[in-house]
Amino acid sequence: MATDDNTKVKLGPQRSYSTLIIDGQEVGWCTVEFADRLSESFGRDAQSDATNTILRRAFKRVCTDLLAKMGGNPHQLGQLMQRYLEAVMRPDTGPRAIAYLLRDRQTSLGMSNQEFVQFCDSYRLSPPELKEIYDGRPISDAQLKNISRIVGRTAQELADIRDGGGDSETDRLAQSLGMSVAELTEWLSQ
Repeated sequence: MATDDNTKVKLGPQRSYSTLIIDGQEVGWCTVEFADRLSESFGRDAQSDATNTILRRAFKRVCTDLLAKMGGNPHQLGQLMQRYLEAVMRPDTGPRAIAYLLRDRQTSLGMSNQEFVQFCDSYRLSPPELKEIYDGRPISDAQLKNISRIVGRTAQELADIRDGGGDSETDRLAQSLGMSVAELTEWLSQ
């Protein structure tokens, strides 16, 4: 049996279909092979969630131990965890995001640090300016014009990256994780 030729769904006696039920709700039909792949995918997601829970607990424990050794206030646990997360995550906005774009460009060109510094200097981005960018210092509009030629993006795109996001690092961290600040705070306190 087949449906109208204008549709892409065709049912035939050579295939068997299973009901697709998610969270107790029937949501459709699929082939047995596809159902197996979905089941494997959900299994991987569950395993990933379990692993993330364990890693989050370990991270919280390490930060708690660090605060205890330093004689810090246990109420600063969330702040310490946020600081470490911010340090290791690749930012989408701000001067650090532009520093990552520069590092990506260096990698794509296959240049050593010294060669890349000279390359940037040839585009009027001096070694001290490059160091300041890598240190996370503010980037001027004039520097954005030079960086745009180095990384192959417009100065306006770089200005949007530099100026984008919320006012604080926590806002930007929550945004990059796809969470609200409240959700991030709650997640860190678990």
